[in-house]
Amino acid sequence: MADPDRFRTSVVTTHGMGFNPLNTIFVDAVRAMLMSKSSWDGKCDLYKSLGWSDGDIMSAFRMYPNCMFSSEKKIRRGFEFFVNELGWEPSSLSRCPIIMSLNLGKRVIPRCSVLEVLLSKGLIEKDMKWSTALKLTEKQFLERFVTKYEEEAAELMRAYHASSAEAKQAQESGGTGESIEGNRKE
Repeated sequence: MADPDRFRTSVVTTHGMGFNPLNTIFVDAVRAMLMSKSSWDGKCDLYKSLGWSDGDIMSAFRMYPNCMFSSEKKIRRGFEFFVNELGWEPSSLSRCPIIMSLNLGKRVIPRCSVLEVLLSKGLIEKDMKWSTALKLTEKQFLERFVTKYEEEAAELMRAYHASSAEAKQAQESGGTGESIEGNRKE
């Protein structure tokens, strides 16, 4: 439990950063501001080592303060997948940091596999924001990207379930899962 002065300082600092105390995100930001200085600096150093600038870190924090609570392993795996396998710029992750909190094996890799199939068949636009598809609920994603294209791309459900199983196995062994071909830029 934080001492009252430290808590008060965190609240004032968070409010000064532009967070609205009437929004629930304010509480997440205050919690993050209560991290020890060494923990905060460690997360910032990690993000910088992966290609983020100070501005990227603050932008991500303002959108999704919980990005400061993810483990180093989860952050590294997320960057490895999005940057190395999908070809995204590191800074693009700071514009939608919540996707870094999503489960790679159960959500991200299966959905990216489906999007790759749809893209290869010309069924979705090249400039579609993949981060939007990753944030959808399971039901919404299946309706918009699998069920909708069942006839044009019968292999979608197979790709979705197969990549989910492969990604789960890879995560259990320490990797991120199968490589997604086509390097989709975000």
